[in-house]
Amino acid sequence: MSYLDLTKILDPSLVYSSVGYTDPPISITSWSTVSKVGFSVQRLEMGTQSGTHIDAPSHFVETGRNLEKLPLESLIGSYYHYDCSSGALAAGGKILFLAGSGSLSEELFRELLKLPCEVWVTSGSVRLDEEDHLAFHRRLAEADRYLVEDLGEVAAGVKPGGESLIFPLRLVGTSGSPCRVVVRTREPFSTL
Repeated sequence: MSYLDLTKILDPSLVYSSVGYTDPPISITSWSTVSKVGFSVQRLEMGTQSGTHIDAPSHFVETGRNLEKLPLESLIGSYYHYDCSSGALAAGGKILFLAGSGSLSEELFRELLKLPCEVWVTSGSVRLDEEDHLAFHRRLAEADRYLVEDLGEVAAGVKPGGESLIFPLRLVGTSGSPCRVVVRTREPFSTL
């Protein structure tokens, strides 16, 4: 099997910011050292949507499901692969992988919602044919779907026919979590 880690390195520069809003900064500082107490520990501070992360429906819908409501088995398995540039949909599974960047029409968005995929993964910037840049995120949350986003550049190498493994932190009562996202296939990845 070949493995491709799609996760961005958690870097303090990876903080979402928009007009009038900025996510909590990512901060990693020394808490204890081997020379002082016999072991090293760092203090980690960040937002639930830092770096590569998963959004629960509650990220955009006040009454939406939180992260802990998503079963582990929904995060591991084969995936549908939709190519945003060509419009090709391939393979199948329990996860929908939207490859590349693009805009989805209302009709296409509704068709994709019919797939049996509780988790959607985007490797680029996906929007709805609307002016609001968060419409895709909000509509996905309203449809009770989870969204994994902000993948590393190697995500462009993901092809149909693989299996996705998504591992968020096991948090309770949150609208999301940083996560590790890995794809495995029987074929080697061209980006390795």
